[in-house]
Amino acid sequence: MQNRERWAFVQEWIFKPLLTAAMVVVVGGSVMAMLSPNTLVQLRDVFSRLREPGPHREPDRALSPSLLAELSAGGFTLFVRHASRDPAPGLDAIDRAWILNPASVPADFRQGFCLNELGRIESRLLGQFIRESRIPIGEVLSSPLCRARETAELSVGRVDRLDFALVHAKVPAPGLERSVQREGIRSLMKQPPAPGTNRILFGHWDTMDKRDFGEVKLEQAGMAIFQHSGSGLKLRATVDLIDLMHALPSPRLQQRRWN
Repeated sequence: MQNRERWAFVQEWIFKPLLTAAMVVVVGGSVMAMLSPNTLVQLRDVFSRLREPGPHREPDRALSPSLLAELSAGGFTLFVRHASRDPAPGLDAIDRAWILNPASVPADFRQGFCLNELGRIESRLLGQFIRESRIPIGEVLSSPLCRARETAELSVGRVDRLDFALVHAKVPAPGLERSVQREGIRSLMKQPPAPGTNRILFGHWDTMDKRDFGEVKLEQAGMAIFQHSGSGLKLRATVDLIDLMHALPSPRLQQRRWN
C-alpha cells in the first residue's frame, strides 16, 4: 500500500509537472518558429514602449521627491478632480440644465452641485500642499460647474478662465457636442504652460476621455500630473490627497522618539 501511495505521489507531483513544462516548451518553440523576424521585432518594440512612461501607461501612484522637485521648476499641467460633494441622484440633469441656463437652477442650490464641508476642507489642504511645496502655478482653468470652481477658488485662490471643455462627459449631448468637448480638452492639454510655471485644470472624474489620455482614475481632490516635453505629453503620476499630504515633511513625526 505504501508503494502505491509513493507511486501516486511521484506521478502527481513530479511526472505531471515535468510533462506540463515539456509541453509548454514544445508548444512555445513551435509558436516562435512560426513567427517571422519582423513580428518578433514588433513584439519587442511593443514591450519596450510599455516600459516607457506615457499617457497610456499605468502611472505612478505616489509623489516621489524627484517628481516634486521637477514640479518646482514648472513645465507640467496638473489636472485636479473636484473635491468631495454630497451624493445626489439625477445631478447630471441639473448640471446640464445649469449649463444651458444658469437661471434654471436656484442660486442657493448646493446639494451635490457644490462642495460639502469635507470638500471645502480638502480644497484648502490642496492649497496648503501647493504653497508649502512651492509649486509655481501659472494659468488656472476650471469647469464652470460649482464644485470644480469652488475647489479652484479655495485651493489656489483664483480662476483665470472657466472652460466648458472641462465639464464632465454627461453634460454635452452625445454626438457633436461631446466631440467638440473632447477636442477642447485635447487642445487644452497640448498647450504647454508659461516657462517656469505649471498650469492647473479643475474638472471632473470623466472630463478626460480614456481614448485620448488612458485611464486617469482619480479620487475626489486627486491630481493627475502631466509633463510637457519634446516627445509629447506624458502622464507622470496620479495621486490622491493623502499622497500629497505625505509629500509634506512632518517635523513632529521625524523628531519623535518611539519607545
